[in-house]
Amino acid sequence: MYSTVELTKALKAEFPLLFDAKELVSAPDFYQAYNEVAEHSIRATDPPLKPETHKHQWTLMGFAIGLIALVLFKVGKIKVAEALIDVDCHVLMWYSVFVSALLLTYLLRVAADFKRAKLARQKDSEKLTALSDLVEMALAVRSIQQYYWLELFHQIGERYAVYLHASSFAGNAASAQNIDIRVFNLDIEALKKASEFRSQIEGHEIFIKSLIAALDKDVERFKDKVEIFNRKAQAAEAEVSDWGRYSHIRDLFERYLKPWFDLRNSLTDVQLDVVFNKRAMRESLMLDAQLAVLKQARNIRRMYAISEVVLPCTLALASIIYAVKAVWG
Repeated sequence: MYSTVELTKALKAEFPLLFDAKELVSAPDFYQAYNEVAEHSIRATDPPLKPETHKHQWTLMGFAIGLIALVLFKVGKIKVAEALIDVDCHVLMWYSVFVSALLLTYLLRVAADFKRAKLARQKDSEKLTALSDLVEMALAVRSIQQYYWLELFHQIGERYAVYLHASSFAGNAASAQNIDIRVFNLDIEALKKASEFRSQIEGHEIFIKSLIAALDKDVERFKDKVEIFNRKAQAAEAEVSDWGRYSHIRDLFERYLKPWFDLRNSLTDVQLDVVFNKRAMRESLMLDAQLAVLKQARNIRRMYAISEVVLPCTLALASIIYAVKAVWG
């Protein structure tokens, strides 16, 4: 027979992530993975455009502004080398074609630079999943522990009907049926095939089977003692009051079965404390921290894309459209 203290100690040692508020991911592991994500994000936010593309960008913007100026200020002549050229519709159209060619060339260079930057980010992309992998592994371990704890929880509850019948409360047995709460959606057989979980699952199965075997022994002891009491009462032809019979059965229950139900109730309370403890939700905060870094990196890349690609291209397109309207208007 086990005492409640012994059972509690054994279960806490077997399922630390359920009953000891143990951190799923240790702080050193978290900071290492977090720093790798941060370093990768910093490298990923480097300007994607190469210096040559930047030069092409300024060339494009300069000619686009020049085209707008020619139309806006109605420039009549421009000096090219030593010659003065009349700015007519033909000049504006050829100027627009030239700006269009610059724009196309710039877009091709931009596409190449962004692909190069993407390949550079993908080179160490596994670092982005390091932290989530740590947390997911820890969550899987806790889910496995939860699965086997619920199995023991259910098995203990199933044995309560033995006490109800023994204490002549069989009429209440139906109304006090054990509710099966093993609704944990976990494919334990699939997890057994994974090398990282196999030994842990096998250990939990051995542990739970040994406890259930000990529980059944205590149930048999309880039933034997109840049967001996009933036989003695019948042999002595003594009339035992309902209260006397209940009191004796209750004493037997407290001796053989109550430690198991005390264990179930106390550890359920402990688990709820762990679940609602902020430390137990630490893995969510970890993933939020990683997500925040990645969002910042994404926003910085968007700012680069807007300032270095969208705005110059918009200016070039606007100058072309403005010149074409001026020619055909």
